Amino acid sequence: DFEVLLINDGSQDMSGVICDEYKKKDIRIRTFHQENKGVTGARKKGIEEANGKWIFFIDSDDTINNNALEVLYESAMQSNSDFVIGNFRYVDENLKPLYNIINKISSYNSADVIKEVLRGFCAGNLCGRFIEKSLFTNLDYPPRNINIGEDIICGVQLLSNANKITICPHILYNYVQQRSSVMHNLSRSTVVNMPIFIKWIHLFIKTHYPCLE
Repeated sequence: DFEVLLINDGSQDMSGVICDEYKKKDIRIRTFHQENKGVTGARKKGIEEANGKWIFFIDSDDTINNNALEVLYESAMQSNSDFVIGNFRYVDENLKPLYNIINKISSYNSADVIKEVLRGFCAGNLCGRFIEKSLFTNLDYPPRNINIGEDIICGVQLLSNANKITICPHILYNYVQQRSSVMHNLSRSTVVNMPIFIKWIHLFIKTHYPCLE
């Protein structure tokens, strides 16, 4: 019982056509076309159009296990959580496993989990997370000129909004490492804008979690 929202974010290839073809094959699939707004703009559109109670992001080049949604939903129900952190693996462009990312947190309150995200012991990405839609209410989305760290900016806010956070121990998400991705090809604009991201994070921590500053 799920829906798939395919957001064609101004692609210049055949992605939009492929999305529409999948829409014809399965009534659970809905397709949306918009001018390019970046990863945050694409996710925001998906959140606005979603009918379900839970949100799960998948980047277009990544894959998930067939039972990923079932396992994450059961984890949320069993722990009565509204934010479930899933573990994931890095894979190469041929989907060959490289290494696993096992999130490590010793406490499940928002401040402690955010601390571990900023220390690098818990991944700050949004993909592979199982998040109750209500947590996105009044989210302060990052501006377009922040093209690295968008996940952490949204993630720390969602963690702050969460009533209960838990980790699902299973590895359910395959994070494909593309040689052409932003993370592997840092542009001048990305590097120049990095201080904006750092200042945003510092202000958020200083305002909401001064004990972590």
